Amino acid sequence: SISVDQDSYQVLEGKEISFLIKAHDKDNDSIDLMVENPPEGSSFKDGVFRWTPPYNTVSNFTQSAWTRFFSTSEFLTKKISKQKEIVWLKFTASDGTTETILPVKLSIKNVNQAPKILDSLPENGQTYYTNEAVVFHVATKEYDPEELEYEWDFGIGQGKVYGTPTVERTFTKPGKKTVKVTVMDGLDEKVKIWNFDIVQKEESYT
Repeated sequence: SISVDQDSYQVLEGKEISFLIKAHDKDNDSIDLMVENPPEGSSFKDGVFRWTPPYNTVSNFTQSAWTRFFSTSEFLTKKISKQKEIVWLKFTASDGTTETILPVKLSIKNVNQAPKILDSLPENGQTYYTNEAVVFHVATKEYDPEELEYEWDFGIGQGKVYGTPTVERTFTKPGKKTVKVTVMDGLDEKVKIWNFDIVQKEESYT
């Protein structure tokens, strides 16, 4: 026979799950244990199954206000969130003559990963001239399938720009300037800030 303490488990993306598969033979014959459909990155050794579901395991879901609430707590995500992927494992035990099959159900709950800002331009602390265009850009990475949103803030009274990782801005007045971009995935956000100087460009006469 073959058994496990639970035949159904709930686990969060990025968190390891492990459990013991027990096998018994009334004739004390040698028993071969195996899992027929192991997920990539999992292991099954000495009857112990181990796996850390990657963060992209749950790929088909929608965001909502409740999603944001759940994402603040691992307990709520595991117990309440409906964003999940079902993975069935098929364990078998064989004594060479007979084979016993044990299915185990894994409910993988989605865990949001904040977007990352990998690189940006220009360098911080630079000096630029008035009436000349300056290009700002952020290179980002999103681990979940959400589409990233961008909000560019050029200071009080200067307006905002949305929806693009690259903007071009021309400053007409000299002084110390600050530009901020917020990268959002609907649940988390990352911020990049540039501080720089704009100086008056002297007109040349011939």
